[in-house]
Amino acid sequence: MKKKLVAIILMTAMAVMTTACGNSNSSKNQGTEAQKQPDETTESNIKISMVSDTAGVNDKSFNQSAWEGLQLVEKNTGATVSYLESTQESDYATNLDKLVDDDNGLVWGIGFAMAGAVQYADSFGDSAKGKAIATAMYSNGSDVIFHAAAGVGIGVIEAAVEADKWVIGVDSDQSYLAPKNVLTSSLKRVDVAVQNLSERFAKGENIGGQTFTFGLADGGVGIPENNPNMDEEVYKKTMEVQEKIAAGQIVPPYNADTLEEFNQ
Repeated sequence: MKKKLVAIILMTAMAVMTTACGNSNSSKNQGTEAQKQPDETTESNIKISMVSDTAGVNDKSFNQSAWEGLQLVEKNTGATVSYLESTQESDYATNLDKLVDDDNGLVWGIGFAMAGAVQYADSFGDSAKGKAIATAMYSNGSDVIFHAAAGVGIGVIEAAVEADKWVIGVDSDQSYLAPKNVLTSSLKRVDVAVQNLSERFAKGENIGGQTFTFGLADGGVGIPENNPNMDEEVYKKTMEVQEKIAAGQIVPPYNADTLEEFNQ
């Protein structure tokens, strides 16, 4: 079977690109791997793995969500799943190559950083830098900060608590980190994308060389069902808009031109 390597790039509407691309801590789910037959491929003898970025698999963000998705794949298909954590950016290519060489049928590279993109804090894992930036923003009059910064965002949430201001979480429901300060969270359901495509691959579907988009209609993005700090009427209206977006009745703007058209 041809090996597949998948890079996952997170956006407002999450896109997953399947593409050919290719020292750290490692971990593997416990369980007995089915014995492989030379010319036989079944769901239970397929190996699927992922490489996290430097934030690690317990980042309370998209790396963790991706790993949760793979664990569901193992439960549902019997495939053997594992991960490698990157401790620095130079690990990425090495880790991807290692997993391919280890005969994984499908390898996931998780996050913007895997594609070489770095946001304004120059890191996705430096929570101290995130806290410093957010503290300055709150001091300059910001009432709400929407962080989109993985581990950096943990520092943003800490700053919100200390300043007694609002923060919007990202990737997963982060309200448990600061129940009185997290207004809501922007969910990017990496677990949904990872589980969906991995199970399709395990069943024999060719997913290589394609770009997959997971939006509202696919359950790929959204906000949590429970938002105790949000006014109930606001949540109700938000759900009405969400339904219209999912149905294609509203198309959110994505650049200056579409924003101008949207506002007309």
